[in-house]
Amino acid sequence: MIGNGLLRRAGALASTSLVMMTVAVLTATPAAHALQGGDSAFTAEALPCTVPCAFTADNTAAGLDTVTTDAGTFANATWYALVADASTSLTVRIEAAGWAPALVATDADTNVLAVSTDGDGRDAAITLSTTAGDVVLLALAGLDGTDQGTATMTLTTGTPDVPGDVGAAAFDASAGITWSAPDDHGDEVTEYRVYVNGSSTSTAVPAPATGTTIT
Repeated sequence: MIGNGLLRRAGALASTSLVMMTVAVLTATPAAHALQGGDSAFTAEALPCTVPCAFTADNTAAGLDTVTTDAGTFANATWYALVADASTSLTVRIEAAGWAPALVATDADTNVLAVSTDGDGRDAAITLSTTAGDVVLLALAGLDGTDQGTATMTLTTGTPDVPGDVGAAAFDASAGITWSAPDDHGDEVTEYRVYVNGSSTSTAVPAPATGTTIT
C-alpha cells in the first residue's frame, strides 16, 4: 500500500489505483516456446529462450514436487532455471486459463524470494532485483492438488513505471478516466487496462491513448 493508492506489478504489468480506479500497463509479449520443467528445484530445466521472452510452461506430469512458502504449500510444482546476465529488474508473469496457478521464485539454495498466486483472478506475477550471475529458480505450481495445466510464462526486464496523474471526472451515467504515460524503460507499452472497484474485469485502452470513458 503506497499512500492512498495501490501499486501492482505483474510481469510486464504495472498499475496504480486512485480511489476506486486502477489503470494497468500491458507490454508486448514475445514469441512463445513450449517446455515442461523439472520435477524438483534440483532438476530444474533451463529456460528455452533468452529474456525477454515467453514460453508455454506445463505442470501436468505425474509425481511433481510440492513447494512450501510462508504464503502456503503449493502442489504440482514444475521448475525452471535462469542465470541473470545483468543487474536489472526481472518480472515474471503467468497467464493460465481454467486452473489456478501459483508462481514461486527461489535462489540457487531454494530460499524463497517471491510468491504470487492467481487468487484474485488476475495474472500471477513477481518482480525481482537481480545482479549478473544470480541463479533464479522458478516454480509453476497449483493452488491445490487438483490445479494443473499449461500456462504462458512471460519474462521481461525493465518493467514500465506506474502510470501517473490518474484522475476521474463524474458525468451523469459515466466517468472519464485520464492518466499520464509512464516511462517504459525500453519495454514498449501496447495497452492500458482500467479496473473499476477492484473488479477482475477491465476496459482495454490501446496505447498511446491516456484516457477513456467508463459507462
